[in-house]
Amino acid sequence: MAKIEIGTIPEVDFHKYDNYLDYPHLYNSINDDFTTPGLTLSDAISCQVTKSYNTFPTLQMTYPRDGVHMIDIQKDKYIMTDADYRYVHQLFKITHIQQELDEVIVEAEHISATLNDATVPDAIQFANATAQDVMNQVTNTMQPQKDFTFSSTV
Repeated sequence: MAKIEIGTIPEVDFHKYDNYLDYPHLYNSINDDFTTPGLTLSDAISCQVTKSYNTFPTLQMTYPRDGVHMIDIQKDKYIMTDADYRYVHQLFKITHIQQELDEVIVEAEHISATLNDATVPDAIQFANATAQDVMNQVTNTMQPQKDFTFSSTV
């Protein structure tokens, strides 16, 4: 007869994580060094991440029109913030900026949604191709074109 022991799985106490971001940070490109703080948006009025089951997280930030970095906040730049205590240092791409009377509403999508609308319209067939060859073909036929690079050593 086999002996079965029932116990508990140790849980990570995320409340003890000490590297939360105090403010959202702005970056120019996906190729920036994210170990540096970028432009700290300490004068942001609010920054909220919304996520739900089977959707990509979205960010909505309210920023003053006369804010220190207002001229730097532009479409296709990136904002790093904490989504919640389990998803820290998440990256969002700015998709829409709405000017209001004395503030600006910035909307951004999580970078995992970047390839969401991309499709490959034709079948891709290769004989004796490397993984890099296949991914290069996917990148070349992707509609709409996206600024992605794939690399493989296989």
